[in-house]
Amino acid sequence: MDRRDAIISITSVLGYTVTPASIISLSGSCTKPEPRVSWSPEFFQKAGASIIERLGEAILPKTETPGSIGVGAHSVVDRFLKLVATVQVQQKCRLGRDHWTSV
Repeated sequence: MDRRDAIISITSVLGYTVTPASIISLSGSCTKPEPRVSWSPEFFQKAGASIIERLGEAILPKTETPGSIGVGAHSVVDRFLKLVATVQVQQKCRLGRDHWTSV
């Protein structure tokens, strides 16, 4: 099975049970690495930007095709949250998983 097909299958099973904020919270609670960010985030602070990079690369790692970091998915998420997301969504992203009830 192709990894992208596997991701589609897994996400269809999980649905909305795991929110992005809870994934970020879980991945951040495992270790506290020093944030290393090679780009200038507009919405996130450096620690949050580092988590978004690592989370994206864990979902879509580099193989013979570029991974999440290679295509700049983290900067797209950052710009989306700054320019497109509502103030309510922005606040919930900054506050973390405990504040995601409905968006």
